[in-house]
Amino acid sequence: MRVLVTGAMGFIGGHVARVLLDEGFEVAVLDDLSSGRLVTLTELVRLGLREENVFVTDATTDEAARAVRRWSPDGLVHLAAQPRVIASTQDPVRDARTNVLGTVTMLDAAAHSGQCRVILASSGGAVYGEQAGAAAATSERVQPRPISPYGLSKATAESYAGVYGALTGLPVSVLRLGNVYGRYLDGSPGPGVLTRFARAVAAGEAQQVIGDGRQTRDFVHVHDVAEAFRLTVATTAPVVLNIGSGQETSVLAALQAVCDALDAPARPVHVARITGEVGRVCLDVSAARTKLGWRATVPLEAGIRDLVKNPAGAVAD
Repeated sequence: MRVLVTGAMGFIGGHVARVLLDEGFEVAVLDDLSSGRLVTLTELVRLGLREENVFVTDATTDEAARAVRRWSPDGLVHLAAQPRVIASTQDPVRDARTNVLGTVTMLDAAAHSGQCRVILASSGGAVYGEQAGAAAATSERVQPRPISPYGLSKATAESYAGVYGALTGLPVSVLRLGNVYGRYLDGSPGPGVLTRFARAVAAGEAQQVIGDGRQTRDFVHVHDVAEAFRLTVATTAPVVLNIGSGQETSVLAALQAVCDALDAPARPVHVARITGEVGRVCLDVSAARTKLGWRATVPLEAGIRDLVKNPAGAVAD
């Protein structure tokens, strides 16, 4: 099976491409390297990626669409995105161009590439927004209520995916991801609040906590996320699924876990909350277990211990 991964030089994309290569898929990658890393490409080539299957271009462009049509994949994993809430509020036009136009461009290219199934990465926090009165984990049946341009752009991309599927018969699946953490393919710490905490603690610095720190997140390890994409690529029926741990952890509790792993005291410094950030993320992942046979396998404590086991490596990407 031939699978093209967009955003493959990024944190999640690199791991998805790696697991597909490990499983014997023929893989192509598409990335404009605006935030992706050449070291990830080097690692993927070492793992078996063929250099002629590397397309360096922006997913919003006609060049990218031509590359997809020319390579004619059986599956397309679309991970190329603008992933930050704060960046979306600062430049909502760029956010929409990347997340909406990029998705539409890839959907249209896939629709003109025969029976190509598409797996779209979405957000299990920003898409759902604030769910008033919610006490249980959020399931896929909950109506999305995004409160940031980022959440809106990902929800809009999902809507386009649904329309393309209805109009063209294109099999499109959506994975709504929790807060993904872990290491890049080369072993350096990936993005996110856990890495930011690890760097500060390892350096003996105070740790910046956004808001009061009581907001919760559903942390899920990148290895588990990559496996969810692999299973979805091999699934013929379109699905919309949450991919997370199914557990919520407050930001302050996450900081304490990092400090415990490094045997250091917590020194939180609170700063203003980011406009558009949701206060609670806890995903119901029972549908992923039922439909994919998937579950998160890396406990948060173990994942954090791995993230911080080389504090010297936590100071630079």
